[in-house]
Amino acid sequence: MGGVKPVGSDPDFQPELSGAGSRLAVVKFTMRGCGPCLRIAPAFSSMSNKYPQAVFLEVDVHQCQGTAATNNISATPTFLFFRNKVRIDQYQGADAVGLEEKIKQHLENDPGSNEDTDIPKGYMDLMPFINKAGCECLNESDEHGFDNCLRKDMSFLESDCDEQLLITVAFNQPVKLYSMKFQGPDNDS
Repeated sequence: MGGVKPVGSDPDFQPELSGAGSRLAVVKFTMRGCGPCLRIAPAFSSMSNKYPQAVFLEVDVHQCQGTAATNNISATPTFLFFRNKVRIDQYQGADAVGLEEKIKQHLENDPGSNEDTDIPKGYMDLMPFINKAGCECLNESDEHGFDNCLRKDMSFLESDCDEQLLITVAFNQPVKLYSMKFQGPDNDS
């Protein structure tokens, strides 16, 4: 898909976010005549083609004053990141490298691009909302600690003494938890 979609008026903003669903939506708040906005425009357009799994929107703060006010936009360019119409992050400024790092960070665990069909329609993966500093695991081993269970690789979480693990998972915003999925290694590994 790719490409930056301009949002022409306030009533168009929410339907565009709804259309993104659980995919990452990157919204650029811009202003006509803004030097930094003009400088980052080609890079933002390029990123929209480089990361087609995300939705890229552009909102002019003069055309969509209500949307800008609702989202507390005080400077341009400001980039807001949404998933399921929920604001998950913000980036301000015209640094293309920094913006791309933010996009990559949020696409790592993007449920819109993952092939896991266990997530019911209307729900999303909450991995991006986990506050690692607030998480705790009792009985974890020193070599295979809690951080290992948050990665999508061959690392794993292991108890240091018995078969019990007491896990506390903290989130950086209020969430409604539908279910948790724990995945272990295959028996032959």
